Amino acid sequence: MSISLLTLDDLRDVERRQASVLESGTLMERAGQDIASRLERELPPKGRVTILCGTGNNGGDGFTAARCLKARGHDVICVLVGGDEPKAEDAKRAFAAWQAVGGKTVREPDSLGKADIVVDAMLGIGGDRPIRGEILDATIWYNVQNSLKVSIDVPTGLNAETGNWNGRIQGCRSDMTIALLSAHAGLFMNEGRDAAGHVCLSELDVSIPLPLQGLIDEADYGHILEPRPHFCHKGTWGTAAIVGGDDGKIGAAILASRAALRLGAGRVKTEFLASDAPAVDPGCPELMIAESPLDLASFSALVVGPGMGTGEKSVKRLLDAIHCEDTPLVLDADALTILAEKPELQEELLTRRAMTVLTPHPLEAAKLLRNKVEEVQSNRIFWARELALQTGAAIVLKGTGTVVSLRSGHAWVNPTGSAALATAGTGDVLSGMIGSFIAQGYDLTTAVLGAVWLHGAAAQCATMPVLADELSSRAATALGMLRRAKLRWAEAGSDPLSSVGTIALQPGQLAPAPVEMIGKVRH
Repeated sequence: MSISLLTLDDLRDVERRQASVLESGTLMERAGQDIASRLERELPPKGRVTILCGTGNNGGDGFTAARCLKARGHDVICVLVGGDEPKAEDAKRAFAAWQAVGGKTVREPDSLGKADIVVDAMLGIGGDRPIRGEILDATIWYNVQNSLKVSIDVPTGLNAETGNWNGRIQGCRSDMTIALLSAHAGLFMNEGRDAAGHVCLSELDVSIPLPLQGLIDEADYGHILEPRPHFCHKGTWGTAAIVGGDDGKIGAAILASRAALRLGAGRVKTEFLASDAPAVDPGCPELMIAESPLDLASFSALVVGPGMGTGEKSVKRLLDAIHCEDTPLVLDADALTILAEKPELQEELLTRRAMTVLTPHPLEAAKLLRNKVEEVQSNRIFWARELALQTGAAIVLKGTGTVVSLRSGHAWVNPTGSAALATAGTGDVLSGMIGSFIAQGYDLTTAVLGAVWLHGAAAQCATMPVLADELSSRAATALGMLRRAKLRWAEAGSDPLSSVGTIALQPGQLAPAPVEMIGKVRH
């Protein structure tokens, strides 16, 4: 993970350490300079900017940015929201410096004319309560402005760690968010994904410690991009087994099987549980359809669950798969329902020697955790970690900002994906992709993170509506383009892996960088 997602406690520890070695206000001055520089790229000469400043340090960042923009010739007005004067000490000094250069400050934004940019610097990461009063009034005004809207650190009203609106009261909805010191998980999950818009990050020239959580990027799955050697055969790339497809649900197993084959598994064999299963998939004759139960222990990877049902036969095949202790196992869909109904099977997962991956959506995760879906969604990283500890498996908690968590406590948030994934079968495709990469011999972390990222990137490239089966084809195309790009870069003697984004081949072909780094970047 190249982009850290510090928790609020981690951030406050960093701020305390910096306060012991830097003069007071240094970080705020750096923040203001970097914010102003990024905003200026969106401004015409002598552009108009309105900055809503709260009474805390987020407001102080706003006043500092205002002073910097004014010094560069722009027309800036600050609106002090939530009190007659700032309350935080650094913010007081920033406000005084703004006044000292003749900066204009008002208490109400309603009478102001249209600005090129409107900035939300009201609460930042410190806001953990529902917005109300002046803050709520200013938020309503902000959201209806026909200007470029930019939040500082976190959109006002948004929980920085969970991406939920505090108290379910909608806050600022921005086109861009400029995070300071660290990106925040809440900018990439739940409501935060839409509220934050384009995310920029200034680390304020501070060395940030590597935490247990971050964004998925190429540094996490780069081995998948390595070109294949010429000296290989289908056996080199493993054989995946897909078990599922009970009566009325055959399509789910087909989707997973096709995805596994398209993403590079040498062979894919499918065991349908349906009584009237087809002998061949006409849309993908390369798939091998089993006429009798497969010897599950003989495969490189198992994907169990897509459309398998929850009857007695399904329970038996799930148990057979779990007992293949040396074979990597991906459990999805109905397999997760069975696990939730039979907790004793979860205990058996803990004794498996090979890797196990669970891919629940929020409702499935809630059932496994004996919890409510609202509780799971209220803190996705926490509950993904809990489920990893409970089962000993790697967890892929699907949703807006899919979370991948390992038993070690390490967690990643996926920055790719779009509403194109909100259709039947896309989860089956993901389980097939994960199984494919595992079958090919990639390590657990590489296989899971690569599949999750690529699955989301393919969705971002798609025009809606999109069918799930199209998604695996798009993912395979994207993977091929990435591999060719890496080969070209290698021949040129350069490294194609960006620290923050993807390899940009042509506009719209692959997902954009999740975070734009601004200011001085330390490595």
